[in-house]
Amino acid sequence: MRKLIFLLLLCFSQYSIAQQVDRRKPFIVNPKSVVKDILKRYKFPEEIPWNQYFDVGSKSEGLLYDGLFQEAEWTLAEEGNQIGVETVHILLEEIMRKGEVLQLKDLGMGGATKPKAATLPYGVIGVFKEKKYLHPSANYRSEIAAYEFDQLLGFHLVPMTVKRKIKKRKGSMQYFVKNSNSVVKITDYERSKNLNVFDYLISNKDRNEGNLLIANGREIAIDHGLALRGANLLGRYLKFTDRVANSIGLSTHPIRQVIVHPKTHIEEFQADRNLLDRLDQLTLKELKAALDPILDEKKIYRIYDKKNRLMNQLIAENLYDRENME
Repeated sequence: MRKLIFLLLLCFSQYSIAQQVDRRKPFIVNPKSVVKDILKRYKFPEEIPWNQYFDVGSKSEGLLYDGLFQEAEWTLAEEGNQIGVETVHILLEEIMRKGEVLQLKDLGMGGATKPKAATLPYGVIGVFKEKKYLHPSANYRSEIAAYEFDQLLGFHLVPMTVKRKIKKRKGSMQYFVKNSNSVVKITDYERSKNLNVFDYLISNKDRNEGNLLIANGREIAIDHGLALRGANLLGRYLKFTDRVANSIGLSTHPIRQVIVHPKTHIEEFQADRNLLDRLDQLTLKELKAALDPILDEKKIYRIYDKKNRLMNQLIAENLYDRENME
């Protein structure tokens, strides 16, 4: 009898504790399980009780309820909320890679890739660029590799870009940042030094006003089909035409024509200290682990070599002190 009473009391106490835990904000141990729970229970972002899964700042909370997941992930990173970052990242990646394509329509932008807008669950929109073979700028691997490199170093410039197949057509799917505008609409805009470093390392030859956006003061870098290439003949042609246009006083591409290079403008590559620290510590092994499935070894070595040359030049010009690494 005593054993029975003891067991009943034990069960009651466990039930009371469970009720208290349910009322409190639970501690996330495995973000993957949280994402699985969200996808199972809720169909709209405004239904998801985000603050029951992790501490949410007022700014990131509003973005999450609006379904602006990439913007929320960037904001959570700025707030130092690593659990939130990991959870939202896994959720967005699941939507981008596997979410049902509810609608697919042509963006009417033309070009080599003829991008299409794919409406996905939770109001997420992805820009799908189909794999092409003939045009030099239609390289879906470069699109994905640019994002993975951004992720590796924490530039937070490129929206999530994943490999996706739609109607048996392979290509890249990039998160569409809503409420963004071309930088040409921003008075006295100047490219950030972080973006200069990023474009230099990925050998981007086409950072024009159409693929550089601003959203709530944040630079958004898109369209990297001409980056991370080997023989980039079209990129060289664009660079040549920009130089000719500059020499005769024409401003046909006001963003792309501002040419900066470490050899002539090293001060424009003194990026944020934390970013330079991460770049300085980046190993070839880490770079290969991030990009090997996407890029060949020669291109990966090229990024690593450019990284070393840039850091050595910054050190030589007293623009970076390795001894005082944060």
